[in-house]
Amino acid sequence: MADQARKIKELEQQIAILQKKLARHNHVEPLPQLTALDYRVLFEHAFDPMFVLDADQNYVDANLRAVELIEYDRQELLTMSVFDLIPEEQQERSRQQFSQLKARGHYESFIGKLVCKDGKQLDIEVNSSAIYAEDKIIGSIDICRDITERLKVDAEIKSRLESLVNNRTTDLEKTNRLLIEKIKQRQLAEEAWQASEDKLRRIIDNMRKDYFLYSRNHSGEYAYVSPSIRDVLGYSPHTFQLHSKNFLTTSSLNERALKAIHKCLKGQQQPFIEQEYFDKDGNIHILELSEVPLYDAKGNISGSEGIAHDITNRKKMELELLKTQKLESTGLLAGGIAHDFNNMLSAILGNISLAKIYAEPDSKVYKKLEETEKASWRARDLTQQLLTFAKGGAPVTRPESIELMVKDSAWFTLRGSNVKCDYTAEQGLWSVEVDEGQICQVIQNIAHNADQCMPNGGTFTIHAENTVIDEDSILPIEGGRYVKITLTDTGPGIPKKVLSKIFDPYYTTKKQGSGLGLAISYSIIKNHGGLLTAESKVGKGTTFHIYLPFSGVVPITTHQKEDQVIRTGTGRILIMDDDQVVREIGKEMLEHLGYRPATASDGDQAIKMYREAMADNAPFDAVIMDLTIPGGMGGQETMDQLLKIDPLVKGIVSSGYANDEIMNNYEQYGFKAIIPKPYKIERLGMVLDSVLKNSHRP
Repeated sequence: MADQARKIKELEQQIAILQKKLARHNHVEPLPQLTALDYRVLFEHAFDPMFVLDADQNYVDANLRAVELIEYDRQELLTMSVFDLIPEEQQERSRQQFSQLKARGHYESFIGKLVCKDGKQLDIEVNSSAIYAEDKIIGSIDICRDITERLKVDAEIKSRLESLVNNRTTDLEKTNRLLIEKIKQRQLAEEAWQASEDKLRRIIDNMRKDYFLYSRNHSGEYAYVSPSIRDVLGYSPHTFQLHSKNFLTTSSLNERALKAIHKCLKGQQQPFIEQEYFDKDGNIHILELSEVPLYDAKGNISGSEGIAHDITNRKKMELELLKTQKLESTGLLAGGIAHDFNNMLSAILGNISLAKIYAEPDSKVYKKLEETEKASWRARDLTQQLLTFAKGGAPVTRPESIELMVKDSAWFTLRGSNVKCDYTAEQGLWSVEVDEGQICQVIQNIAHNADQCMPNGGTFTIHAENTVIDEDSILPIEGGRYVKITLTDTGPGIPKKVLSKIFDPYYTTKKQGSGLGLAISYSIIKNHGGLLTAESKVGKGTTFHIYLPFSGVVPITTHQKEDQVIRTGTGRILIMDDDQVVREIGKEMLEHLGYRPATASDGDQAIKMYREAMADNAPFDAVIMDLTIPGGMGGQETMDQLLKIDPLVKGIVSSGYANDEIMNNYEQYGFKAIIPKPYKIERLGMVLDSVLKNSHRP
């Protein structure tokens, strides 16, 4: 009995020692403001899906939002790589982006596809940054945004305290073993906690530079701001905490944001709060905040914490996309209108050119015909403006020096007005790859607007210079060398609410005008791979900036002028056009030039007539074909068939779509020449003379 009592006494002493150790482990010093738990909460409950990948692009972790998005459970995901969740056609692009990540530590945000477990594909925006360990990239963190449908986030962050219940037992040896096991578990938990904290700290430290973390006190004032605020707005954390209200803009966004922040401080988590701030240089930035309530140990709300993302560039990209969609819709309508209008002009100008032949050059009739002809050509220019929308308005470019075309276009537009035009240019201005007609049209549109906004006179200043755009520039164009043209007027300026709409099709504040000039100009510059922007101050004037990419070659300086002499000839000519009026006026012009014409309304009829002429040993010397025949065989298909019938056929393609691929590269499609609609008798005679000269059949 004495021996047993002694053993019990020893066990009681060991238990007392273990209880003291456990008490020391259970005593936790006050944590700093942002603990590993805070980081874990931010990671797990961030409103943006977040994936952590290793160096081979295998998934090693993902937050709750990511798991919900793709509908795989976490264990399934950890057996997969990024290539299991993206379509095959985007995998090569993903490899290139990861190579860029390894080289630069991050890459610009991009939009791609993500395949969910049920096969559904989502459109997502991805931001990625490398994760470093000892200066070596060991993986990456991808922050995604589901832009297919903005999901409402309704998961609340709950904190649960786990209480340990110790059941007293009479078996002291069993209690001893339980206490030892508890201590071992606590030690393992602390090690796991430390590893998790280190991992999350690496994630936060390697986040992209357009994010920063923050927390607020119960009054809504900033209590903490991470150092990356310097990269976003240029302020130190201390300065931003003290003066953040002074940096807010007057945008209505901030009024809505203030209400959302107050709701968060009352316990309602707030995803996607947008705020506008001025940065240190006075530029406006749009921040998107994801904010959740912060609770103390008693479960009371003590403030809030969240992640801020600078989405300024994304907003600009969305506006650019919206403008492009508007222009594309207008282009579909413009194409149909312009096609019919060109056919009408072909008949009008053809009849005018014939009437001028029969009229005396000194007569009043002849002068009136000339005035009518000039007006018709101006109408043709309007048609070409409409066609800038149709089929994307593809420019026919070549290397050019823009100095003369810019200066002459502005002076031509402003001649006779009260507006003075000043032009300067940098020495050694680079050449640019442009369509001269379209660029002149842009300058004329802007100069015309300047003239209209300064009816009592003023100054229109143009300056051209070389410039280099950095890859990380906020301008929505590729980095590289550009020629920048700055056009400034001294008019009344444009209000801010109007300035954002001036490039919209049909938008105008003038009583007279189509609202197409600046929209067309925007489309033309965009199709040249450049950029057109505007800035204005009410009472001081408006400035437009045009960026055109450097061509890299010496410009072409020679231009051919159309021969105005009427050239006659002989031979059989077949005209194929779906418009009867165009066929009739073409036939009459050919007869006046000395040719024997025949007409066909579509490709099938033209092929039949060509076969019959070959069979009668009286082949056509040339065939003029309309490129587009609604509901029938057009010029390209007809030419393919005629070449099979007669390899020596001389086809001439005609169309109002001067920028069409076939019109630009007609020889590749078997044609001998082109004749754009509308055309005069002089042009028709010159083209036929060129095609038929020294090309008689053997």
